[in-house]
Amino acid sequence: MKEEDNNTLKSCNEPIEEHPQQQAIDNEQQQETDVVDEVLEKLGVSQSIANSAKAIIDSIEPGKTPSESFVKLIVGALNHDEDLKNAEAAGYLKGRNEVIEAANKLAEEQTPKPVNFPVYRRRSFWD
Repeated sequence: MKEEDNNTLKSCNEPIEEHPQQQAIDNEQQQETDVVDEVLEKLGVSQSIANSAKAIIDSIEPGKTPSESFVKLIVGALNHDEDLKNAEAAGYLKGRNEVIEAANKLAEEQTPKPVNFPVYRRRSFWD
C-alpha cells in the first residue's frame, strides 16, 4: 500500500501539463498570425497599417484563420483614403497627357507638308 501512496505522490509532484486543447488553440493562433503576416508581407504594406490590420482581424475573428481575401479587404479599407488620393493624381496626369497628345496631333495635322518639286537636270546649250 505504501508503494501505491508513493506512486500517487509522485504523480502529484509532477508538473501539470497543458491540456491538448489549449495547445491546439495556441497552434491555431500561431497559424493565423503566420497567414496574416505572409499576406501583409506580400502586399508590402507599412508597419502601422500591418499592426492596425492585425488588431482588426483579432477583434473580428478571434481564434479563426482568416483567408487571404479577407486580409486584403481589411488592408484595402485601411488604405482607402490614400488610394483615392493616388487615383486622383493618376487620373489628373492621364487627362493632362491626353490633352497634350491631342494638341500635338492637331498641330501635326495643321502644319503644311513640304512640297517636293521635280528636279530637272539642265543641260547647257553648249552641249
